[in-house]
Amino acid sequence: MELDLHNHTNHSFDCSMNPAKVVRIAKARGLDAIAITDHNRIEGAYEARRAAGGDIQVIIGEELDTRAGDILGLFITEVIEEEDPILAIKAIHDQGGVAVLPHPFTKSMSVQEEVAKALDACEGFNARHARIKSVDGGLGESQIVSF
Repeated sequence: MELDLHNHTNHSFDCSMNPAKVVRIAKARGLDAIAITDHNRIEGAYEARRAAGGDIQVIIGEELDTRAGDILGLFITEVIEEEDPILAIKAIHDQGGVAVLPHPFTKSMSVQEEVAKALDACEGFNARHARIKSVDGGLGESQIVSF
């Protein structure tokens, strides 16, 4: 199964594509599933799910802005408005969701141990890190994104 768990739509400040276009591109690239994780909102994820029509699985998600940095909430059903990272992760879990640390190779990234232990996963690759050879220890893209 091929999937991308960190996508934005024009419901976020950092993307200009509408949800239907994001779904079309994902299907054209042969993905089986995508998560829509707009910043602090989930309307775009539900819109993408409707646009997908069952051809591709759309996971409802949100990229939460917390005091400790961004956290992805996957498989959620309601917006989470919590700035405290531990409480945000708890709110994700309370909805049956999965808490993921995004942007793992951001130079300014540092995560408190308490937050790291509460997370379920860490994003392995983010498209904003175009110079993958500089962050993968020489493994190569195929070894970093295939597991």
